[in-house]
Amino acid sequence: MLARMRLWLVSWSVGQPLTALAARLASVVADRMFHSMPGTGANLLVVDDEPAIARSLSLLFTRRGHRVIVAPGGNAALEVMAQTHVDCVVLDYRLPDIRGDALYAYMAARQPDLSGKAVFLTGDIVPDVRDALERTGCQVVAKPFELAHLVAIVEGVLATGETGQHSA
Repeated sequence: MLARMRLWLVSWSVGQPLTALAARLASVVADRMFHSMPGTGANLLVVDDEPAIARSLSLLFTRRGHRVIVAPGGNAALEVMAQTHVDCVVLDYRLPDIRGDALYAYMAARQPDLSGKAVFLTGDIVPDVRDALERTGCQVVAKPFELAHLVAIVEGVLATGETGQHSA
């Protein structure tokens, strides 16, 4: 069933790169699941160093009516923030140049209305990481995740700004 399809990328589970076929499948599934659902037209920043994941999330949220900017790491995300107002950030915890929680703290300091408006993606839920993410007060979505679940979390953050609810 399409609604139950998980965004289970091979690169998350066994360290292999996502194939072009799997990326295309994710795109088709996202199109069928979310094409007709209206979004809020928010500016979303997706920060992920894995191109296939970043592209899939960009397609998913663009089809929901959002404007999506993709940054492959922390430095690129900071460049975006210097030029663009962002309503919500969807970011990986493990980035090549900075941890996601440190990046978020810097972003929220530069743009205070972004405080609490981030969704962390991580497959690394060990006590130290969990504690670091809890201190941000933001949503956390564990990999692998269902696309519909991630969309609901992001839309909830955009609609209410509520924070602090962690999700498996």
